[in-house]
Amino acid sequence: MRLPRGLLRDSVAGLSLANLCLLGAWAEVLLVNAPRAYFLKVTGLDLVAALLNLLLLGVVITWLVRLARRTQHPSVRRVVTGVVLAALLVPINLLRREVLGLGPADLLAALSGLGRARAPILALGAGLIVWAIIRFQPRVWAGVNALLLFLAPFAALTSLRAGWVLLTDDLSETADPPLAPRIHEGARSPRVLILLFDELDERLVFTNRADGLALPEFDRLSAEAVAGTQTWPAGPDTDTSIPGLIAGRLVVRASPASPHELSLWFQDADGPVGWSTEPSLFSKARALGMDVAVAGWYHPYCRLFNASLTRCHWEPHTIVTARGARSLAAAITAQWAGMSPWSNRRNHIANYERLRHEAVTLATDSTIELVFAHLSVPHLPPIYDRGRDALTLHNYSSAGYLDNLVLADRLLGEIRRSLEGRGLWPRTHVIVTSDHAWRLAARHDGIADHRVPLLVKLAGRTSGLAYTRPLNTIVVHDLTLALLASDVHTTDQLTAWLDQQRGRFPVSPDRAGGQLPMPRSDP
Repeated sequence: MRLPRGLLRDSVAGLSLANLCLLGAWAEVLLVNAPRAYFLKVTGLDLVAALLNLLLLGVVITWLVRLARRTQHPSVRRVVTGVVLAALLVPINLLRREVLGLGPADLLAALSGLGRARAPILALGAGLIVWAIIRFQPRVWAGVNALLLFLAPFAALTSLRAGWVLLTDDLSETADPPLAPRIHEGARSPRVLILLFDELDERLVFTNRADGLALPEFDRLSAEAVAGTQTWPAGPDTDTSIPGLIAGRLVVRASPASPHELSLWFQDADGPVGWSTEPSLFSKARALGMDVAVAGWYHPYCRLFNASLTRCHWEPHTIVTARGARSLAAAITAQWAGMSPWSNRRNHIANYERLRHEAVTLATDSTIELVFAHLSVPHLPPIYDRGRDALTLHNYSSAGYLDNLVLADRLLGEIRRSLEGRGLWPRTHVIVTSDHAWRLAARHDGIADHRVPLLVKLAGRTSGLAYTRPLNTIVVHDLTLALLASDVHTTDQLTAWLDQQRGRFPVSPDRAGGQLPMPRSDP
């Protein structure tokens, strides 16, 4: 039986284009057992979903190409061919975002010199491109078709790689180990709640707040807390700062070693060690007889520390998939949604919503003495519109970080009201800090200030003061243990304790501002 003329060629081109559209998914699911899978939640379902999506999307594209070839209506041919060509925008957008690192704010800034003429010029440019594609559609399609046939072997390679991983790899390595049993039941005191807001900036929250920016919850907490005004993060990024804070030691370098391990280079040690093998704030608190819980973002806290935790939830910082889908249908749907130019923002909103729920739930569990919540806001991309008081996919303002600050303030208020409603606020020590300041501040307003907030609200205390001496956020590790051991009760004791920590850890604005590779943050 002979195949219809050109069917094989069109099928190969269709699969090639489908493979390009799924590049974002492949970039995540094929890392299932690689060191970079440390940041992901990949399962065998994600790999099967990618293979099925390649086949399904390839069939759809092939059918559209065949329809365009067979139809006798020129207008139908133009529309169908246009739809197929539009699919190229998916890999082009991926290259724009991941290779060139250009976000919407960058593109708008590049066009800012056009002033009010920007919108008409953009519309004219887009119109000319569409006209050229329509006018020279046969030539455009011929060139695209040749390119797709040239790239077709990559579709075969990714498929074979996915199949090989499914058949030969142990995919259980990315699973979370069992939680530790509860030490006790019933309410206990003292309690410590650590709220680490990712990319929270001291200057923009307190020191030099933008006109009209209202952050009432941060202001209210600051009035009740010992507020560090000269506090620098433990490292320049999330990879080093949070491990340093949790280990209580300065980390100079961090690199994923496997899906369940992060290699750390401590300043006071030779060679790398595994983060999960080192004594941590969580293991030390448990050794004191405390139940510990974590709700976190970015780092796989549950894989690393479940042996010391009685409750745990974590969210990966991913763009397309790798969210630990519980069904094949969910994995397939997530990868289709991942082809959208707004997939990163949609995932960031989902991360925020889930972490918001978990943080409130754990904070109000009176049987847990230590709760550590690493929250995904105000980290970019902008997902909030303060003018409309609503989450959004479409905040492209260069000042979108300020909108996310308002969202962080709202979350702080929600957690506080939940604690107050359960009668837990007066007997809970609350620590608010961050892993690093806003790293795009220098580009936005020309000021490179790497300080982060450090607010310590002592249980039962309603008045605070400003602590103006330099500190490193690593002190949070020892401070938490001191609070759990009831060694610090009063504001005077706290300030004296902080004075004793000065000089133990370096305070280096230059190191805090070091530019290491940033996580993907904008669509």
